[in-house]
Amino acid sequence: MLGRHVRSLRFLSIIFADEPALMPHVRFYQRLLARDEDEASVLVERKMEEIGPVGVIDQVLMPTLLLMIQHRSQEEILPDDAEFVLDNIAETVQLIAPPATPQSDTPRIVGLAARMSADQLALEMLAAALRPECMETIPEDLSPERAINTVLEKPPAAVCIVALTPTRGAEVRNYCRRIRNSAPNTKIVVLRPALTEVDASRSIERLKEAGAHCVVPTTQAAVEALSELLGPEKVPAVRETLEVKAQAV
Repeated sequence: MLGRHVRSLRFLSIIFADEPALMPHVRFYQRLLARDEDEASVLVERKMEEIGPVGVIDQVLMPTLLLMIQHRSQEEILPDDAEFVLDNIAETVQLIAPPATPQSDTPRIVGLAARMSADQLALEMLAAALRPECMETIPEDLSPERAINTVLEKPPAAVCIVALTPTRGAEVRNYCRRIRNSAPNTKIVVLRPALTEVDASRSIERLKEAGAHCVVPTTQAAVEALSELLGPEKVPAVRETLEVKAQAV
């Protein structure tokens, strides 16, 4: 009752809810807030069997991350709770990522996140969806200026920019402009999972004006965009991911 009617205690309605119809990411988040790592792991394992690693990222891990960011920004969970959720998601990403397979002819793809820990974790999810050998990720401890300079030192075939919160729009647009001006042949894919339908059209338009070739809401859409922009025959690891999806269907 308190969780339903007191804003600062709203997270309690998630922890103690027992409705079987809860979305998978809400159940996963619920188990983490309750510090029930075993049950959270079982849920991920079951979803892996049903929808594979990319499906788990898009339907469980990424929505959980967004929910945690929302609750933390509204001070509905404590910093320790947020840190625990982040750590558990990071461990889960490592567990579900397929083993790296060296590819000699794969175009260089670089991943760049907005300068927040949650953004970097979302970038790691995208790298896992692409397969670990396909993407070089820029470390999160670099300043925005150093991060973009690292990308441009050796312009890659494509850059994937990840930002979870809508408030990072200016930073992402600046990245797009810098890359477009200094490396016009580099393809730019922007992953923005948190855009609402109300804000999406204008935000996507502004990002494309800044130089983005494609703005997508999910890691699967990012994989597909890279395959389309670079050519599946040139990105075998990306093509394998899409083929697995097609076989599942």
